[in-house]
Amino acid sequence: MTQTAQLMTITIKEGTSGLYFATSENEPTFFVSATSAVDLREAVTLALEGMFRSRQLDMVAFPTDGDAPGSHPWAIVPRELVAEGARRAAV
Repeated sequence: MTQTAQLMTITIKEGTSGLYFATSENEPTFFVSATSAVDLREAVTLALEGMFRSRQLDMVAFPTDGDAPGSHPWAIVPRELVAEGARRAAV
């Protein structure tokens, strides 16, 4: 099966205790937390890539717009497509 890129909306909120957490309407069971927005960005990336890896899909995840609180689309792209783009950019 050919892997295709997709967008997932990740909602980042700051809790009352100072923790940050991320959820997604696309994946109702998705929940990630961290002590800073920067740490949360890395944790969300790892969680998304791990979630797709568990589905036997080799994907790269990255935010398309900042890491401040709010809803942001994250791109989920096949790793082979990212590698191909990097090869073409290097030429």
